[in-house]
Amino acid sequence: MPVTEVKQALGSFSISLRSSTPQELLDALTYLGHIAIIEGRLNPKEYGDELLSSARYVGVYRNRVNDVDNRTHNVDGTYRLNGVGMAYWLGDENGKGPVIESTATFTSKTFAQVIRGLLPTSVVEGTLFSVAGTYSGRHQWQTPRKAIDYVCTTFGAEWRVNGDASLDAGTIDQLYPPRAEAAMLVKHGYGRDLKLTAYQGKIDSAEDVEEYATRVVILAEGQGSSIATGAANAVSVPYKDLFGHQVKLTKVVSESSTAGSNATVRAQIELNAISSTRRSLRLAASDYDVAGTLGVGEYVWVYDPDTGLYDTANEVIFRGQRINPARYRCVEMTWPITDGMTVAFRDRDGVWWDLTDHVKFEDRADVSITIGELPRSLTGGGSEPIGPRPSEDLSTPATPEWDVPFTTQSYQDALGQTRAQVLLKWFTPLNDDGSTVLDGDHYEIRYAVHPATDWQLVYAAWDATSVLIQDLSPGGDYDIGIRAADRYQHASPWSVTQTITVSADTLAPSTPAAPVVAGSLIAIQVVHELGKASGGTFNLEPDLDHFEVHVGASAVFTPDDTTLVGNLPANAGMLIAQVPAVGTFPTSATTARYVKVIAVDTSGNKSTASDAAVATADLIDDAHISDLTVSKVTAGTIGADWIVGARIKTANTGARVELNSGGIGAWTSGNVQTVAISQADGSFLLRSAATGSRLELDTTGLRIINAGGTQLVTMSTSGSFTLRSASTGARVELDTGGLRTYMSDGFQTVGLQTSDGSFFLRSAATGSRVSIDTTGLKIFNGSGVTLVDLNASGSFTMRSGTSGSRIVIDQNGFEAYNSSGDRTVDINAADGTVTLIGRISSSETAQKRLVINPGPTLGAYEPEIRLYEEYDLGEYHYFTQNIGSTHACELGSATQSGKKIRLRMESAAGWDLQMMDSTMTNVVGGYITAFGAITMGYAGASGASMYMDGSGTVRIRGKWATNSDSAFVAGKVNVSGTAGTIFYGFTYSGNPYPVAQVRAGNSGSFNMTNNAQDSFSYVWTGPSLSNSVDHINWFGIRG
Repeated sequence: MPVTEVKQALGSFSISLRSSTPQELLDALTYLGHIAIIEGRLNPKEYGDELLSSARYVGVYRNRVNDVDNRTHNVDGTYRLNGVGMAYWLGDENGKGPVIESTATFTSKTFAQVIRGLLPTSVVEGTLFSVAGTYSGRHQWQTPRKAIDYVCTTFGAEWRVNGDASLDAGTIDQLYPPRAEAAMLVKHGYGRDLKLTAYQGKIDSAEDVEEYATRVVILAEGQGSSIATGAANAVSVPYKDLFGHQVKLTKVVSESSTAGSNATVRAQIELNAISSTRRSLRLAASDYDVAGTLGVGEYVWVYDPDTGLYDTANEVIFRGQRINPARYRCVEMTWPITDGMTVAFRDRDGVWWDLTDHVKFEDRADVSITIGELPRSLTGGGSEPIGPRPSEDLSTPATPEWDVPFTTQSYQDALGQTRAQVLLKWFTPLNDDGSTVLDGDHYEIRYAVHPATDWQLVYAAWDATSVLIQDLSPGGDYDIGIRAADRYQHASPWSVTQTITVSADTLAPSTPAAPVVAGSLIAIQVVHELGKASGGTFNLEPDLDHFEVHVGASAVFTPDDTTLVGNLPANAGMLIAQVPAVGTFPTSATTARYVKVIAVDTSGNKSTASDAAVATADLIDDAHISDLTVSKVTAGTIGADWIVGARIKTANTGARVELNSGGIGAWTSGNVQTVAISQADGSFLLRSAATGSRLELDTTGLRIINAGGTQLVTMSTSGSFTLRSASTGARVELDTGGLRTYMSDGFQTVGLQTSDGSFFLRSAATGSRVSIDTTGLKIFNGSGVTLVDLNASGSFTMRSGTSGSRIVIDQNGFEAYNSSGDRTVDINAADGTVTLIGRISSSETAQKRLVINPGPTLGAYEPEIRLYEEYDLGEYHYFTQNIGSTHACELGSATQSGKKIRLRMESAAGWDLQMMDSTMTNVVGGYITAFGAITMGYAGASGASMYMDGSGTVRIRGKWATNSDSAFVAGKVNVSGTAGTIFYGFTYSGNPYPVAQVRAGNSGSFNMTNNAQDSFSYVWTGPSLSNSVDHINWFGIRG
């Protein structure tokens, strides 16, 4: 159940869940959700999305395996959740992802601008550092991960995707600055020393030249002889073939997506990766948790001189010794998921689930660390097989030109409505470089009512040069534009917007049927059922406006301005309701009269005249009637102010008004009654509409209803009422039960109850908010975590934050945390115990002060006591345990004249006392060490020293020097002659007893004749001595 992190790659993770995992939790594990692994134990629901940035690892869940073994009692199986790192959202290992389909073109853009332009919506911009240089190139049909890899290698930069799906990109030093505490991998002597932590384990190393090359050739964009190329050659070649020639190894890389201007740069980048031996190391570290000092992408020291893992250019002080480790990058790390960690799942809706209690944690296994280099290839370069390949089209069609004038006319659609159409024509364009378009695909034509705000788009095939646009408003102004596109999705710019006016309505209505007429001595009545002369009723065109009524003396008269007696209204509403047109026109005549009608539409177009209708009845108008009794009256023929009858109505069905003995009523076209006034008891009903938004008023009260049918306002005659500002979404509700307010998503934020006086107020549904109700007051942060909880019962909690540096105070006591989330202060209200992790100082202003560092802070790696001489200068005496797992005790003095004195005591190993320089790296004065043996001396390796061990061995290092108090006598002097006196140069305080020896070119006897405190005499019996080559040596003790 490990996690594998790989630099600039997907990596992987695997988590095992117990067979007892609840089904509800298993159902919540939706694919492509996120697994977060956090150091320590916490509640994921409390911290929410803050975990994405603070977790040690966040991955994408995409596979589940149920391991079932029916031979055991574990018939429910074990669930293994597998997935990859957050780089998945840039593209997976198979090239799937948010592929760049539309060409992304960059010309002389900065590093940050290019990376920003390649980011998909699934990854947000993090920190994009400034990197020197600019970039020009195009990217299409590749995942953002491939494209960003390509750009980063071109700039000499790298990228990483963080747990919150933000991308950082920059140079190695920008992305991975040195840690305050460095990591080192060693075979022996692990532990912590000052700012260096060494991890011990098994080191496997490998080195090869399998991918070594002396020359790289890049085949960039183009095809055949037009392929752009770039090359790079190694500066020096250390290898030779069998005949003594320098080895020639050329690697050819095909990158059709690389622009010609970038080919040479890309070749040099590839050569840099393969022009030297490839070395990789794998360390199985015994310390299962290295997260605090080492991460993927960071540098690490490696020291194993037995296998050649050292570098004399580097010097590090470790355990008081100078070593020369090599410096490598950590490119891959595999670590176990162990008990004490929190494992959480975030589903696709942003809901967090805690998996910790159901995880089968691993034992504390080794951490596998790969350092050096991963298998090399031109990362993101899109390496392709060498050989023929499609040539990328670099041409773009020019903007087409319109072929004017356009043809426009009006027509009637299937519903009889008059519409306009226009035939747009254009000329076939060339490419923007003047060449013929051979890969044309289509044209895009857009149009909209002038001034254009909402364009309609029409496509035409490449071989077309015209398109018919229909269903336009007659006589309207329209904006039009056109552009051309080839099969590689290269599109020309849109043409300049042009405004055209389409044809007005020029179609006359159909010839109407003859009217039905009746005449009197002074007027004629005309009735028309809005039908065509060809047959039918209510079937004239919908744009009908009125009839012209013409009266003549014969059936064959020709209507003109002299025969016009008036206009008879007739429109689309009457066609839909099937209401005949009825009108009375004054005209005096006693003979037969012939009536024709002409239909006129809303644009003023007139039809041909109808056939003539003759008035055959001599009707008398009401001015000549004093009393009238009839048994039958034709509908639509009565016009009067007062009529007494059983029922009067405007129509039998549909939209109508009716007056009868029961009262007054009105109905809609759908036969829904909207008005009812009862004659019997005065009760009534009024509706502004049958459905949708409407107002209703009757004897029970008032109601206002919205378009969805929900009552927004209800005022009952019983005294109850309801007021709503809306039916859903953001709204306010007030009724006899109380007051309520809701947000746009329906979440209730205010509730005031009239029944018991209870209430609650919320400033928001989620995120940062304040909530107050009868139980108390609560304040939440942006992640929904409770910061303040004042409970009516008396309990309370107050937090200044949810992670990092914060203060927590509640009824149990007081707590403070540092920026890493570690608790630094704990004051327990129950038993009064106080725990402090952090510096304790006797003063904040005085230069001389006492400072206690209980834990790892201010450079102290174990508890420490400091006695400051000068606080601002950092000069202090101290007492600490600073050697990590060795448990050594150390006392040190403040710096004086650039020197410090340090005493270290380690019960298991020994002790030492040294005078060091101010950096504590070099011995500059006297010292005594007792680690297995006693060594005492002065000035480190350059001074004199004495060694004594338990076996009785004594070694003295340095040059011998004497003075008057020396216990030993020694010296050398060149002499001549056969006798003389040798003076010591000073007088010993006691009588010395030297033993002398002659170094001469010839033999002879030598005797000492006198011995004093300042000299001795000698006699030589051989040939005379020469001071150019002969000398006397002496050594002795002082009495």
